[in-house]
Amino acid sequence: MPSLPPLDIKKNINYAPHVVILGAGASLAAFPNGDRNGRKLPLMRNMVEVIGLEPLLQSYGVTTGYDNFESLYDDLSDNKNNEELLAKLEDAVRTYFAGMRLPPEATIYDLLLLSLRDKDVIATFNWDPFLAEAVKRNRNIKRLPRILFLHGNVDVGVCVEHRSKGFVEHICSTCADP
Repeated sequence: MPSLPPLDIKKNINYAPHVVILGAGASLAAFPNGDRNGRKLPLMRNMVEVIGLEPLLQSYGVTTGYDNFESLYDDLSDNKNNEELLAKLEDAVRTYFAGMRLPPEATIYDLLLLSLRDKDVIATFNWDPFLAEAVKRNRNIKRLPRILFLHGNVDVGVCVEHRSKGFVEHICSTCADP
């Protein structure tokens, strides 16, 4: 039977790894007034409005469902006739999030990374680049926790052929492709 990780009661230390789960609410709470350039962080309930997707959707005859982007996207993807619209939506969302930037001063993401150990984990559902940017600017300070981008991220890329991942500006260590 597995046992619990060691707990040192005398030193008040728990040696178990910590797991932090981040959703879009974390980024919105960290940046309620937007990113470095004032770009607002959208949530699923206001993504169409914040990113400005309504004209695109209306040009394809989609006039409802704007208050739940995840459901709207799911409904559109069920119909194979919407592939062009879906590609345009994906491009618009990716472009919007990829343009977001952390402010130059330390943020809650920097502090979170630096407060955890390398055996800890941060799992995020966020597409915004904030956590990835914080990793890049803090990775030389200390060993950071493991980061899991559960739904992908605009700042993370993969080489499918060689099963490697990294930040989008990096190249595959095997084939040297982006």
